[in-house]
Amino acid sequence: MLCAASGVSVSAVSAQAAFSQPVGQCPVEQSPVAQGLALLGKQTTLSAGGVVQFNRPLVAALVAQKEAVLQPLKTYMASVPTWNRLAVAEGLFTIARLGESGVSTGRLYPVLSRFNAHPDPLVQIYLADAYQWMDNTCNVGPMLATLIHQAVRQRPDGGPNDVSEAIGHLLLTKLAQQVVAELKKSSLQPSTDSYQRQQPGFLAV
Repeated sequence: MLCAASGVSVSAVSAQAAFSQPVGQCPVEQSPVAQGLALLGKQTTLSAGGVVQFNRPLVAALVAQKEAVLQPLKTYMASVPTWNRLAVAEGLFTIARLGESGVSTGRLYPVLSRFNAHPDPLVQIYLADAYQWMDNTCNVGPMLATLIHQAVRQRPDGGPNDVSEAIGHLLLTKLAQQVVAELKKSSLQPSTDSYQRQQPGFLAV
């Protein structure tokens, strides 16, 4: 049974099944999806070297809900405290995986924009990861702004949470995709494949 109030953890075996089970003692108005969202960040860890360990079974269970999770996720991201970096990062990671699975996540941009100026590199990296899967172009400006701010502040990022490297990669990917799209419109086929959308593999395990 999945109930945020109960403190029950989500294991690899039970995560997917939890969403199809009765709510039990949880409030009637709290759906299983909402209960799952309440667990975001609760089991996320960050090593001394900056490597993030997400609750993959929980994320997979949420992503499996497809479009049904969008509105609850929008509500969650609009209210999650900005200081709770692990909950924010795991929420953004979930949105990125939703987009990667083919779900249109562009409608979430208005609530994600509250994190555009977030000072935490961890949040900025996963915000960019979420943005790259959105079809709307309104997310390009915030990523460029973050990249410029990083250069001005000369933050010594490096390591697994290098914001400049992550955002630079995602912007180049978007640019390549736009060029290929324009070439296709002109009935000109590119001679080589475009950059493929990739989640920064060095960010999480």
